[in-house]
Formats: sequence, C-alpha cells, structure tokens
Amino acid sequence: GRCFSWEEALGCMTRVFDCTEEGRAFARDGRTASSRITHTLDLACAAFATARVAAGVPGQPAALARARMDRLAGNWANALDDATGLCVASGTYYEGTLWNYSFRPLPDMEGRIKRFAGCKQAQAGRPSLACAGSSSGDDSCDDLDKLGANEAAFLQHLDKFFGFSACGRYDARHTAPATQLPVVQYSESGQAEQWVEDVAASGMALHTFEGLCNEPDMETPFSYLYIGRADRLARVLHAIKSYSFAPGRGGVPGNIDSGAEASWYVWASVGLFPASGLPIYYIGVPSFRRVQLRLGSTGSRLCIETSGSGMYVLSGSLNEQPLHGRSWLYVAEAEAGGLLKLKLCTKPGSDWGSIYPPSWPSGGSCWADDVRRYGVD
Repeated sequence: GRCFSWEEALGCMTRVFDCTEEGRAFARDGRTASSRITHTLDLACAAFATARVAAGVPGQPAALARARMDRLAGNWANALDDATGLCVASGTYYEGTLWNYSFRPLPDMEGRIKRFAGCKQAQAGRPSLACAGSSSGDDSCDDLDKLGANEAAFLQHLDKFFGFSACGRYDARHTAPATQLPVVQYSESGQAEQWVEDVAASGMALHTFEGLCNEPDMETPFSYLYIGRADRLARVLHAIKSYSFAPGRGGVPGNIDSGAEASWYVWASVGLFPASGLPIYYIGVPSFRRVQLRLGSTGSRLCIETSGSGMYVLSGSLNEQPLHGRSWLYVAEAEAGGLLKLKLCTKPGSDWGSIYPPSWPSGGSCWADDVRRYGVD
C-alpha cells in the first residue's frame, strides 16, 4: 500500500485553523461570520475529528494539538440561540432555513439537546403541544414521561421540522408531509420549475421541509435516535425512500451534489448509515431481505438480514448476540464482519432504540473507552 503519515495528516488538519481566514476567525472568536454561521458547526466537527487523530499520534506537539482541538470542538454552541435552542436567526442559510441546520447530529448530542433548556417548552417542563407522540403506536402522551424537559422540547421541534403534529400524526394542513411529495410529470415548459419553487417555499414556511438539502440535513432523521425515538426515524425513512426518490430524470429530491443524495438512498436502503466524523453506524430499516457488504481493509463481510414485515424494527442481534435496543454499531464492530439480524414489525412498541448512540463532550475521553465497553478492539 501507499506510505501514510498520521503526523503529516495531523499537520494538514490543524493548518485549517491557522492558515485560512475563516479558520482563524473560528479559533479566535469562537464562531464564523453571520453570513456563514453554519460553518461554525462544520469547523467544530472538524476540530473534534482532528482531536481524535491527535490522540493517536505520540509526542508533545500532538498532545498540545489535541487539547487545542478539543477546546475548539465546543464552539458549536456559539451557532445556537439560547432562547430557542435553534440556530441563530441572524445567520444566512443556504438551501433551507435555520431549521434545516438546527438538528444535525453532533459529536456531543447530549450537550446539544441540553441547549434547549432556555426555550419556553423546556422551561415549562413539557412541550406546549398536546403531546409529541408515542412509541407505543397509539399516539398517547405516555412516552413524554420518559423524557426530560430538554429532550421533550427537542422532540417537539424535531417533530415540527418533519411535519408531525401534536400527537405524532402528520399535520392536517397538508395531505402528506413534505418528505412525501410525489414525483410529478409535466408536459409544459416551466411548469416543473414553478412547482418545485412553490413546494420549497411552502415547505420552508411551515418549517417542515426535509429536502436532504445539499447535505446539511441528510443525517437529521437519525437525531431521533438520541432521544430514543427509533419509531419516528422509521417513519421518516420510509417516507423519504418511498416518495422523495424515483427512477429516471428528476428522481432525486434536490441537488445530487456529485452523488451525495444518491448515496443517502443507498445507505438508507441497506439499513446502515455512517455518522459523519464519528466511529459509528446508525441502524435504520433495510429495504432488502438480505444485503452483504465488504467492509474494511481486510475485506471482511457483513451480512444484513431481515425477517418479518413492516417499517419498524422490533429487535436486532449481531452475530447472534442481542443488541438489547442498541440501534447503532461501532464501525469496528461492522468491519469485523458477521451477521446483523433485524426483525421487522408493523407497529412500534419495543425497546428498540432505547440505548442512545454515544455522545462525546468536548475535551472528554476518547471514544476508545466506549469501544471497550462493547468488547471491540
């Protein structure tokens, strides 16, 4: 193979924060300019990843780089409004609104969800809507008792973004959520373009427009896993796969961006989804009975098999060992190969998703401690 130096790679990664105007502003001021406030989130995630690389490089310079990057990784909080828990309203947002950027999974999702402490719903102790749905499938409010005030507020806002109403049903103001808009054939020139503009405008006005917009909200559905709502994730994935993609021209919901949106569909159909910059895969709902993946430098194979029917996951096991509600895998677990079995069902209600994906606070321990908990080398 090719010669590779982690020391040189680390040097290139840290130079982003020293040799670019935006990187220097981020390091100096803790955030980027309002016109590019979303880059604060990007650079914070980059700093976290750089710190993880530095943790594996020996020597004092790498230790200093890790300490600095861990500190900068916490700057994601500077892109948020403490009063709302969402991204700041003063920012400029490309291909979407602040809602499209407010729910992307971050390394420290536990800390991210706590930032909803200042919003009115969290201060009241429960969401202001009648209820935010139930994993038991009866649209009751029982599950809110299992959530803290911050988690309940996060759930309410995330539900609003995806078009769920107070009780987990889709909003009655439109016959289908924004993710379920069909692909429509138009014969007259210009009709399709006008339809797309109208749909985008109305969707963003409702703050329920999940368009997989140029990547910032591609991972957003998986934020439901950080509050134990794998049932919500399943419904959103089903809607996007069923209605936002189609064969032929116009078969992607937006900017394919060199294959990024198409890759979203492939990963979502396989049933695993990589978390950007993190050593985990989220487990979704496979579209196939059996898929075999070749992963890692060793070429090991991971087979994903489903049984039963329905859009929800009832239970799962990896190499015959129950996952006990853990709806995610470490990359090392997947790359070791084996068999991932998922049992599907037509109604939610199991403990699937009850074990949240890990969060890594800025400056906290390396993920190696978490990996060891699951016996992964």
